[in-house]
Amino acid sequence: MKTTFVFISDGRGYSLTEQAVAAAMATQRTTRHIIIFCVGFTPSSGSRLILAGRREGFDIEFREIEIFDEATTAYTASGAHAHVTSATMLKMSVLDLLSAEFNRAVYLDFDILLMENFNIESIDFDGHPVAAVYDIAKVGGMVTEPYFYENCLKNGRSPHYFNAGVIAADFGVWDSGIVANYDRAVQSHSATCHYIENCSCPDQCAWNMAFERNWKRLPLTMNLQACAMFSERWQYASVRHYVGKAKFMPFKARRNDTRDTELINKARKYLGLPPIRMGWSRFIRPLNVWRNRWQTDSTCEAINRVEKMYSQKM
Repeated sequence: MKTTFVFISDGRGYSLTEQAVAAAMATQRTTRHIIIFCVGFTPSSGSRLILAGRREGFDIEFREIEIFDEATTAYTASGAHAHVTSATMLKMSVLDLLSAEFNRAVYLDFDILLMENFNIESIDFDGHPVAAVYDIAKVGGMVTEPYFYENCLKNGRSPHYFNAGVIAADFGVWDSGIVANYDRAVQSHSATCHYIENCSCPDQCAWNMAFERNWKRLPLTMNLQACAMFSERWQYASVRHYVGKAKFMPFKARRNDTRDTELINKARKYLGLPPIRMGWSRFIRPLNVWRNRWQTDSTCEAINRVEKMYSQKM
């Protein structure tokens, strides 16, 4: 089975992308091919990632991309969501491009660390074209998304809503209708969001509209989002997703822990970058975990609500 990991980056996100890719080389055993689609730039340091890949037995490939489907172009040019980069809106375009080359692919946001082997080949898609993980904040009813369920009910939308930071695709059931359906969802969402008041994630909502009730549910550990950062589950997550403004780099003593720092240092060694010195900072994060214990309780309640969704029909 021919598989690949896929990242998309513009110039401002490349430093993080580079370290995320290098970190993947430290943990992945089955898929050994990684593609980085570069939007509007050519990475000057790209060769060091390619050389690191060769040393570690990975095929690292850079591709420039200038593809903007009509719906996405109109949406990003409208100014309604000026903070949304073109890179964010190109997931569907790059996956469709790769559907003729690979059997399966996993798209990953550049703020993700693969802590363990992902093993794309073992996923049972059950006939669905994509597999993903629930969005904990929205589906779990956290205070940041207070009207999610009400909006779904009002607009006839399924509350089974996934996070689009990790999307596994099975190209054996991929066809042109999928892209057309997504384009329609993007156009519809540009007028109004059916899920969220003052929506800030147009690409994710469009993905959920396009694949409503037609996606395979993966375990939370395969895309554990940073709202669970201070919970016990974070310590054992196989995929950590650093959603929000604070990413896994630059290093923050109150957020980074020994586990991610060790992986980041492996990545930085591959790239010829100096290591992160934790020093006394290893004692700061446990204090921050204690300080955020009430937030953690709320997050655990949200996770419990999400896990009940697994037994429900979409």
